[in-house]
Amino acid sequence: MKLKSQICDAKALNRAISRIAHETVERNENINDIILVGIKTRGVPFAERLSDFIYDKIDNSKKIPVGILDITFYRDDLEHIKEMPVVSGSDIKENINGKTVILPRGIAAAREYDKIALHKKTDGDAPTESIPFKMGAFTINGSTVEIKLYDADDTIDLKTGLYADFDKIPDKAVIRRRKTGDKFTKFGGGTKSLSDFLTDKKIPKKDRDNLILVADKDEVLAIFGLAVSDKVKINENTKKIIKFI
Repeated sequence: MKLKSQICDAKALNRAISRIAHETVERNENINDIILVGIKTRGVPFAERLSDFIYDKIDNSKKIPVGILDITFYRDDLEHIKEMPVVSGSDIKENINGKTVILPRGIAAAREYDKIALHKKTDGDAPTESIPFKMGAFTINGSTVEIKLYDADDTIDLKTGLYADFDKIPDKAVIRRRKTGDKFTKFGGGTKSLSDFLTDKKIPKKDRDNLILVADKDEVLAIFGLAVSDKVKINENTKKIIKFI
């Protein structure tokens, strides 16, 4: 067979696998949420090599599973194929609920409960801009939020928003987006990772990096528009109340 052209040699392919593997791990905070699906036929060995590289060179805590997807009847050149195509079916044994599948051109697909969501992947982690905790209205990474201060004696309907005890907010607390390692304590107690809490609340993965938080190191104290931590809840001893808007 005459070789028409060569896209890349073995060395270049190894570099590509290394680059894609590192980007895959960096852009997904938990490899347990990843499944690699190779499109038959050449995509399957490539996905397997990618899984092997991640396990051998980057993170050996778990071997990322590989599934097989047969798109024969969806090819746009099917009518030009002379021989009858052989369809052997897809093989994805892993439970894909909550898993993320990375597609070409920076698009990610994730099954979120009863639907499939497609969204544009951002480069790297969520934006890390942060500002010291303070009263007033301000913008962070393009989103505007506001914090108001009240005395406990003021007339406030605590059922119409998110409120917290001002004196329980640490001096070094900041307002920022989420980060890997964040944790949250829900009302009534019980601390879990922020990721797990957002999963319980059925917050789509594509929306999670847009959430604005009040946090003290990795302890999330409030999530604008969603929840306030048990650690800053109001009680009978509260003297000053803050509202997150």
